Amino acid sequence: MWNGQGSSSAKNTISANGNVFSATVTGTYTVNADCTGSLAESDGSHYNFVVAPDGNHLWWIETDTGTVLSGTEVRLRPPGGEQ
Repeated sequence: MWNGQGSSSAKNTISANGNVFSATVTGTYTVNADCTGSLAESDGSHYNFVVAPDGNHLWWIETDTGTVLSGTEVRLRPPGGEQ
């Protein structure tokens, strides 16, 4: 969850080497006027991202040496309503 004020919290399910576990990380982020941004998480991970102009999609890439990881986030809204 991104709170709109520079803090985030994520609950993840991770599969690594055949082991599945859950992890919760917090972080701090900044978003620039051009919709690019960066995120630093409590587990030491760092990311760059870009947010779609409507705020409903975000594309990210981890920037830590030796890591190849990227993904997409999609905002989910309740049926028929705004958040």
